[in-house]
Amino acid sequence: MKKISVSTKRQSREYMANPHANSSLKARQKKSKCVSYKESAIIDNIGNGYCIIRKKRG
Repeated sequence: MKKISVSTKRQSREYMANPHANSSLKARQKKSKCVSYKESAIIDNIGNGYCIIRKKRG
């Protein structure tokens, strides 16, 4: 019978609480290829807790 050993990397409580502490927000956004509304849309606040997101023209 073959002996199989599995090693697991132990993670600290600090890492499990915030696994994204070592990377910046811009790096995570670029990696996930998400859309930035700041550059491609106009966000209008209606005032009752809702927003309207419209595409920029031109």
